[in-house]
Amino acid sequence: MSFTYELSTPTQTPSSTQAPTHLMTSTPTTQDPASEFQPPDISRVRQWCERLADYYRLEPLQLDDLKQLANLMVNVDEGLIKSILWQQTTLYRILNRSVAQGIEYQRFEAALANVEELLGTSWKPSKDQELTIRVIARDMLVAHDQRSYTNVALDVKERLMTVVRKKSSNGRTTMRELLILSIAGKGKKSLEDTTWEIVNRFKKGGAGTNLSLKYQFRICMLRAWTYEDYFQGKLPPATQAISSGKSRGSELDPSLGSSLSESSAPEATATGATPLAKKRKVSVEATAEKVLTATVGKVPKGEDFFSKMDARLDDLIAEWGHDMSTQVWRDHLTDLVLRDRQLFGVCTSGVLPSIPVVPAHTVTTTVPSTPSELPVFQVAGPSGHGTGDILYEPTQALTSADPAITSPSAPGPLPLFSSSSAGGTAPSQPRTSIWD
Repeated sequence: MSFTYELSTPTQTPSSTQAPTHLMTSTPTTQDPASEFQPPDISRVRQWCERLADYYRLEPLQLDDLKQLANLMVNVDEGLIKSILWQQTTLYRILNRSVAQGIEYQRFEAALANVEELLGTSWKPSKDQELTIRVIARDMLVAHDQRSYTNVALDVKERLMTVVRKKSSNGRTTMRELLILSIAGKGKKSLEDTTWEIVNRFKKGGAGTNLSLKYQFRICMLRAWTYEDYFQGKLPPATQAISSGKSRGSELDPSLGSSLSESSAPEATATGATPLAKKRKVSVEATAEKVLTATVGKVPKGEDFFSKMDARLDDLIAEWGHDMSTQVWRDHLTDLVLRDRQLFGVCTSGVLPSIPVVPAHTVTTTVPSTPSELPVFQVAGPSGHGTGDILYEPTQALTSADPAITSPSAPGPLPLFSSSSAGGTAPSQPRTSIWD
């Protein structure tokens, strides 16, 4: 609808009032929109679709879709048709790019899996290393005193083993030092911090972002056995906190002695009198230095640090099997983690997630009308190195007339890592769901 404006001049009248000489009036007019519409040239639109598909490398089926879409819009303005087709072309471009990237990612993922499998299961010497082996083998073949040409490979192997043994020995020494320093002296660390340090220094690729909890369990076992060897059997505690029985809120075995001076007290003479001697100050660093002395060649075979570790591990595997997801392994490892936290605290740095173990704090009991006897089961300890047994209390609800039993109480102090110490009683075994 539009308006047409007309200008008219009114006639003169004898009236005394003078009327305006010019008037403007508007007359609405209507026009049919269909009369202005021009049907699009579909053939030209189809050619435009072909150029568009060729430029953006669309699939043949996608080009057919664009042409069919143009055929359906015969009563639509050509500019609107091209806008719709352009939008559809953009969607096809995004789809094609996503499909191409997905294919490339699948190829990369397969190649990465092959590389990880190769690195994890085998090791291949580099070209330089192969060249070195070749030079050594040929030199041995041409040696004037060669006695067996068919056993040259064994001679080369022995030459290489000298290097491998040295590097392996250096690695064991470094790992032993890290284990000892993590439980002794000023460098005491939590289980998580120790695992993070050792794994980053030894594991191929480092700790990464998704380290398995099995590494923490293994380091916990090694720390427990290290503590047994150096602070329960051979050497006194390395810190005043441990020697006084106060290690971050935990109570330790009083049989370790009350101070470092007790371990260095002079022995009585033949006459029974104890000679006077000056007090020696045993520092943490001196104790740690004594612990870290080299053991290679200074102890009988089988009595060195890692030989004892191997013996303990072999005994446990022989008794409980290789599958560490069984209940007996769960209970043993969970108990080690709880004892480790009592001695060395919980990780506060957040470098690794803590193992989710929940100890049994209280035992729910009721007082029956007739007092009954508390059942106690006596079973062999988890380690076969000692003669003592561990008394395990049942985890179900107990009944007794003893008032001390009916009231909930906090758990008593846990024994040290050695589960075979005489007279030691362990708490009821906690349960965890991390193995499921």
